[in-house]
Amino acid sequence: MQEITFLLETVHESRIAKYFAAKPKHHLSNLAALGMTFDEAYVSAPGIIYLILQQLLLQGINIIEISSTYCGLTLYVAQKDAKFAFETLYRLL
Repeated sequence: MQEITFLLETVHESRIAKYFAAKPKHHLSNLAALGMTFDEAYVSAPGIIYLILQQLLLQGINIIEISSTYCGLTLYVAQKDAKFAFETLYRLL
């Protein structure tokens, strides 16, 4: 494993940092998480995640990080893009 991503609220940053000797590769703040939960029927539908990512790409929204579970998807975007990304996804879904 070469990299680990930590996503946490700013207030917890100083408490977590003391447990790691290595300096972070990069530090980002002002992120927003957009979480979606799907019905299990969508899991077998090919291209659903591609469709979601494509719509954000076409709107010029940069996805900084992606996290997923069996029926869920969380996209991390810049806070300044959060409202537009939400509106884009809301129209799509």
